[in-house]
Amino acid sequence: MTDDLPQPLTPPDCDLRGLEWMPLYGHRLFASDFDAHASDAEFRAALNLWWSAWNQVPAASLPDDEVTLCRLAGLGRDLRSWRAVRERALHGFARCADGRFYHRALAELALSAWDRRLKDRKRKERWRERSRNADGDGPGTGERRGDETTGDETRGIESQHMVAGPPASERRSANGLRQTRAGDLALLGSMRDAVGREGGAAKRLKPQDIADRDMVRWLTTKGGMNGERAWGLLFAARDPDDDGHIEAARELENISRKHRLGWFADEREAA
Repeated sequence: MTDDLPQPLTPPDCDLRGLEWMPLYGHRLFASDFDAHASDAEFRAALNLWWSAWNQVPAASLPDDEVTLCRLAGLGRDLRSWRAVRERALHGFARCADGRFYHRALAELALSAWDRRLKDRKRKERWRERSRNADGDGPGTGERRGDETTGDETRGIESQHMVAGPPASERRSANGLRQTRAGDLALLGSMRDAVGREGGAAKRLKPQDIADRDMVRWLTTKGGMNGERAWGLLFAARDPDDDGHIEAARELENISRKHRLGWFADEREAA
């Protein structure tokens, strides 16, 4: 590392891979000096580099290697073309003490997205813990619950469900989210068959469970949101202890009213 260079703008573990979107503030970009002076080739190379940096680790950074930069800019191995656009394509990037290039504006956006990802992970872990506690998971669970499934057999069922989740008709809901959502996200947690204790009848979903499912379906199909973000938003809206509870509840309320999704069903406490 070099002492006279600035410190990296994002932490070493800042990893946004798998996040299929990157913020782009149109007015900020198209009113900038960069947009005014960049050629089409320079603008295209720069945009490719922004997206590449977003998916690097740490996020918002690029390696200091000409061949790699040429490829990440979408120019393959055409180093001559890369050198022709290099200066303006790297506009906003600066070398930092770890030997990588960081883009200051992109780093601010990456830090915000990284913070949301960490909060989503904590939120899911809380739901998993509540699910385990509510279901009494642990050695001998099957015997304690009084059903015929042994502990080993139950774990085998759970390991299958964590990959693809049980069929929709076999999922059981608890308090509107815990069981059903864990299966859809392939989260670690307790997965049980949705067979009733008496007569083998499947447990009927509550109106709010159906509304939650339909809301996430709309967010992922028409709202352009990936599944992880959609369920995370729903978790926050349903969890009063979540830091983003109020904002998430308001966001889903606005979406529900605008598109007439009936998200609140029979309950209003999230409002």
